Amino acid sequence: MVSPVRGRHRSKQQISVLSGPVFGADDPTLLETLIPQAFWKIVCRVQDGKLRATGFLASQSQLLTMALARAEAFTGWPDLGRAAVYQKAIAELETLTGLSFGSMRRADTLALAGGNAPERLTAPIASLADICW
Repeated sequence: MVSPVRGRHRSKQQISVLSGPVFGADDPTLLETLIPQAFWKIVCRVQDGKLRATGFLASQSQLLTMALARAEAFTGWPDLGRAAVYQKAIAELETLTGLSFGSMRRADTLALAGGNAPERLTAPIASLADICW
């Protein structure tokens, strides 16, 4: 899920990226290992002297469905870069993960912009222009 971040900051501005799995009761097993169907990522930075945080969710459920359909022939993840990536409110990531992101939630660029419009949250990101930075 590197694509939404790649190329975003061409200046000397620094960012911090936090990420992890979204564990679920329905996570499938592949090669005797539970595989999460989604991963979260939060990109943090200081902009105009204020903390800004942007949340993402990458779903690999379609990739897992394809891999499990041919699990006996599984040799790796050739389509790993094709996970569907969505911008998500950090509060929603907290609900999905059971984690608390504290000040990052209060600095959520999507929430601050009033960008909780259903089309923004349900459509996969196609380009950097789709992201509320």
